[in-house]
Amino acid sequence: MPKLPVSGRYLPELDGVRAIAVGLVLLVHCVIVPEHGLVAWALRHTLSNGWIGVDLFFALSGYLITSILLRAKSRPHYFRNFYARRFLRIFPLYYAIIGILAVAAGWLSFGPFRPAWPYLTYTSNLWLVFSGHEWGPLGHTWSLAIEEQFYLLFPVLVLWLDKRRLRYLLWTLVALSPVIRVVTNALTFPGASSFATFCRLDILAMGALIAVTFDDRTEISDAAVKRLKLALGSLTALSAILWLTKQLDFKKVFFNAIGLTVIEATAALFVCFVLVGPGRVMGKLLQFPLAVGMGRISYGIYLIHYPVVRIVEGEVRQHLADGWGRTAAIAVTSIVLTLIIAIISWVSFERPILRLKRLFYEEGEGAARVEAEMIEKPVALSFHDEALTEPRGVPP
Repeated sequence: MPKLPVSGRYLPELDGVRAIAVGLVLLVHCVIVPEHGLVAWALRHTLSNGWIGVDLFFALSGYLITSILLRAKSRPHYFRNFYARRFLRIFPLYYAIIGILAVAAGWLSFGPFRPAWPYLTYTSNLWLVFSGHEWGPLGHTWSLAIEEQFYLLFPVLVLWLDKRRLRYLLWTLVALSPVIRVVTNALTFPGASSFATFCRLDILAMGALIAVTFDDRTEISDAAVKRLKLALGSLTALSAILWLTKQLDFKKVFFNAIGLTVIEATAALFVCFVLVGPGRVMGKLLQFPLAVGMGRISYGIYLIHYPVVRIVEGEVRQHLADGWGRTAAIAVTSIVLTLIIAIISWVSFERPILRLKRLFYEEGEGAARVEAEMIEKPVALSFHDEALTEPRGVPP
């Protein structure tokens, strides 16, 4: 029978999943296609669904965070260690970028972003819902706001509930979220359900369910793997049908009630598939040095890319007319600059801070050794094995 991953062990394939997720996000934001033409319309229709990369992030985050919390339940300093490590991973770069943009806003093409309080308080998603405010250079942080709001309370529930009750709670979130999405759209504005916290809890809950299901298990039956592959294949086909029939729209009742659940379940089952063994070909692709390298710095890429795109787009539009030349210039420049800045950020800023996380592991905790090794070990951001940057560990 296939072996399940050892709790706390680093899996390079998960960094490959991160690379896919952040790659989809880069495509949807960096590739600004021309306004006219059949090819442009088709490409725009295809790339507009790159938001699925965020769902992949959510599913993976739900699995990883819940796994960490389940391992830590029996250890001392449960809350202190979790929140301290979370703070060190998420806050420094996030607030550094806010500070840089605030100082430089007067010289940037998009000008100052106001109000600042939704970004400072991790409530930018709720600001988008209740104000209908247009995206600014930090509009993409709505997904980080959802995660931080969820993980503010979730550790308490994991500690208080046994696995059976926790499983019931997670399934309840999966069942209620579609209803909340429909109601939210009706009470606010069409599309608000894509940003509201309670509308997106089902995908985080699906990832958490994977962790609860696999906790304390060392292997999975061949029959279960076959059922997983069948379910993943079926849901992938349904997702393709939704895309081809133009149903991937948060403004539509059907998509909020049923369609998004299909997409989210596909993302969650893909993460599950990677964990139980993605097969030789898929495994090699996910462990490809370029994919692993991108996955390791994916948090920096995600945070940095959208302000970069807005700056590059503003400059390029002043010199190039609408057309494929402008599309290529914006896309290539934005992606290259994002990767360069993310690498510099990792080496000079994030990595030194992440070393402090070792202070918030208990003595003998295996995850501390694994994370320390991952922080220091070089990993390639190229097509070869030579290292151009160092990785981050699997972050809480």
